[in-house]
Amino acid sequence: MWSTILLSAAQAFVPLARTDPAGAVPTAGLAIARLSLASIPSIALIYASEHPVAGLALLAPHVFVEQVCVDAIEQIRETFESGRLRERMARHHRNPDAAFRGWCDVWLDPEFRDWNLEPLLPKIQAPALLIQGSDDEYGTLAQIDAVERGIAGPSEKLIVGGGHSPHLEHPDEVPDAIASFIERLRAHAA
Repeated sequence: MWSTILLSAAQAFVPLARTDPAGAVPTAGLAIARLSLASIPSIALIYASEHPVAGLALLAPHVFVEQVCVDAIEQIRETFESGRLRERMARHHRNPDAAFRGWCDVWLDPEFRDWNLEPLLPKIQAPALLIQGSDDEYGTLAQIDAVERGIAGPSEKLIVGGGHSPHLEHPDEVPDAIASFIERLRAHAA
């Protein structure tokens, strides 16, 4: 069930993956997946396994469920239920309960424990930049190791200190790495 939902979301990802906002790779597309509660890096991987893209920049991607993720989500659920997180989310979401539950309940559903994108990875030919915080509370480095090992295209890793939001914790280093990756894609396409 959950794979079908993510596959549907990946199909909706088409316009995003085919549009490089900088106009760098207009024909092949560039899938830049940024951290999101909607599992955007996972959706980008699903999309790239079915469609050609020029490259993938993935921040804290998940390709399988780890116990560390389940444990962290159980803890954050307690923070949400106490009201502190709900208040913060209300600044950005019309319905913070729906936004939170749509993410939390999926990951904590026992049927989701077998979710795994690794069988799709060999279909991905595009180069990938894999960015992960070394102390990510939601996933270990095994996530990007699996992507690196699994995809057919070349990959490079950027491991930075911090948790699940490397783009927020390293506001210069992470965007600079993505910009450099895009420049290399441009040079290769020329």
